[in-house]
Amino acid sequence: MALRSAERLKGSKLAFIDGSEGGKTIDFFFDDSTWKIRHVIANIGSWYQNKKVLISPQLVGEPAWEAKSIPVRIHKDDLNKFPLANEAKPISRQYDSNYFDYSGKPYYWDLYGAEVAGYYPDDLLCPPQELEESKGAGRASKFDPHLRSAKEVTGYLIQSPNGKFGNVEDFLFEWESWSIRYLVINTINFWPSKKVLISPDWVKCIHWPDRIIQVNLPEKTIKAAPRYDGENPPSRNYESRLYNYYGKDYYWDEPEHSKQSAA
Repeated sequence: MALRSAERLKGSKLAFIDGSEGGKTIDFFFDDSTWKIRHVIANIGSWYQNKKVLISPQLVGEPAWEAKSIPVRIHKDDLNKFPLANEAKPISRQYDSNYFDYSGKPYYWDLYGAEVAGYYPDDLLCPPQELEESKGAGRASKFDPHLRSAKEVTGYLIQSPNGKFGNVEDFLFEWESWSIRYLVINTINFWPSKKVLISPDWVKCIHWPDRIIQVNLPEKTIKAAPRYDGENPPSRNYESRLYNYYGKDYYWDEPEHSKQSAA
């Protein structure tokens, strides 16, 4: 499965089934408990009073990467019926349910099962009081808020057991599954500075108010990690070297990933 830059996909035009084009992508909302992109956020320009709307990846075909065009399996005029994207607040799954009721698509948490149906994993959120707030909101509304803006998380600091360094610069995702596989980290506190990749699976916890992502990897280990050039998607050979360096199991050997690749 091809890995693509979320940052580079921003600004892509929407290409509709009626042959028209318009609007552009400006952001992505991802589920912070599964690291899957759930919505493409599109600014539809002067149409419908400059709305920003949610578009499900289920409605998106394979992008034309060089032309920066994204095919969307709807008519252009249908966008005036789509839910608005409120970029100032995290989106709740209750809001998602309203979207999927309109589109006629099954809820993604039904498609993916228990992995997205439960509350926020205890070992991924810090400090503890945030977990209680998340659980309380989940009980009250049935669907707890887990969706985050890629634009919001870009710039978050990375903290290792040795201290803070670098920040999130981009996300690499599989467009077929819309799963975020890597955070692109600019190690600005190291000299010389370089870009490295960190899997979401290696994240210890996320402190949303302070914009900090904690990882279990020592600073010196990350400093010596294979450099990511940022110009081209990482090859499978590069990924293998990266995982071997960190002593991690390959994600592409996981049963769920194998099923997605065969689909």
